[in-house]
Amino acid sequence: MSIQSINRAIEILNLFRENRSQLGLSEIAELVGLVKTTVFTIVKTLVENGFLYQDVYSKKYSLGISLFELGMRQAGNLEINKVAVNPMHQLSNDTSSYCRLAIWDASSVFITMTVHPQGMDSHTRQLGPRLPAYCTALGKAMLAHMPPDTINTYLDETEITAYTDYTIIDRNELLNDFQATRKRAYAISNKEILLHQVGIGAPVFNEKGSVTGAVSIQLNPEEVNLEKIEKVASRLLRATFQISSDLGYHILPIQPDKRYLL
Repeated sequence: MSIQSINRAIEILNLFRENRSQLGLSEIAELVGLVKTTVFTIVKTLVENGFLYQDVYSKKYSLGISLFELGMRQAGNLEINKVAVNPMHQLSNDTSSYCRLAIWDASSVFITMTVHPQGMDSHTRQLGPRLPAYCTALGKAMLAHMPPDTINTYLDETEITAYTDYTIIDRNELLNDFQATRKRAYAISNKEILLHQVGIGAPVFNEKGSVTGAVSIQLNPEEVNLEKIEKVASRLLRATFQISSDLGYHILPIQPDKRYLL
């Protein structure tokens, strides 16, 4: 049986997921459909415990530091993060590119680690941002290895919109792209979410053989050619196979089918 007050507190915290950095008491009350006195009691408790912060001047509320602390602790405790940190550092240094690790959460890509090449600031624990799956290398790498029913449900329930002129939004084209990704063994997002970025992504599998995450490498479109993609993808696949193996996945490494490189 759920507890109403806890549900309401969670609903208030979730309001800040929708690109809302600050909200006033009246705005919160209107969004959750509660009277201000009820909302004030809940918000006051959240502030006292560090889950919300109230600006002294505007009196508006934003997410508190306690949530960040819990998130960073969770990022450090994720098994996939622990296993992936060394292979990803090596991958980033070998390719001179920054790499990202993500898991599947709430039908989207959720970043849990970003690693930069040696000599740059390195962030090995991170929670967020959350990215769309259908147009990112990370998301495509995961979606392509999910059961057909799961893929179709995702496409049915997701609003497919174009981020750039290169974003694939046609359902059949997306399904063909997922098929090519499976055959090729890695995903390509060619300026589909950002015009200045080409992403190469490969899946990570758990001990049951199910996709549990993905790793991507970000490239500059001006430097991308077939030879570059093949070289980077080969190094990426070695890294994801090592991560998968350390998670208990014991199948031979995926061999790319070069007929599906582009």
